[in-house]
Amino acid sequence: MSCYFHEGKESVSKCARCGVELCRECEDAAIYRTENGRGQALCLRCSYNAAQELVEYQEKWLKRTKLLLIFGGCAVALGIFQIISNQHIIDGLFAMLICFFIASLIFSFFGNQSEPSSIRDQFYDAQMSVRHPISYGIGKIIGMAFSAPLVLGGYFIGYKKTLKSLEEDRELLKIAEDSLNNHN
Repeated sequence: MSCYFHEGKESVSKCARCGVELCRECEDAAIYRTENGRGQALCLRCSYNAAQELVEYQEKWLKRTKLLLIFGGCAVALGIFQIISNQHIIDGLFAMLICFFIASLIFSFFGNQSEPSSIRDQFYDAQMSVRHPISYGIGKIIGMAFSAPLVLGGYFIGYKKTLKSLEEDRELLKIAEDSLNNHN
């Protein structure tokens, strides 16, 4: 078989996505590969499509996360303001926990959708909520409230890392586009 992109050159592998034949030059110059860059090569077309999909996903994620950071950050900041500005420490602590809980609800409902928990964890949660409904519910609310500033920090770090990665992936998209245009 001959290479899809270089007629007459013998193929040495196939694209991992679409299955077109690739010569040694295409195989060595592959922009994307399976298995985190160590596996089978993707052809120019599939590399371009993969880069475009990744850039679009990252842009969408960054927009959603920016809103989460704004609204969740406001709730956390308001909570910190409540504890600092309130003369009665108990009232300030209670107001802070309410603000942190609101922030955690924002993160839970509008943030990244996590993988579903295992059957064992689901069974445990159901069992605890039936056996000890009040203490389980209060524990979950307090846990969510205290974790809000940490979750905010995690989203901020993820936002910064994804922003940097997006710039690198845009460069790869440009390279893939140029390579594809040069072969057409």
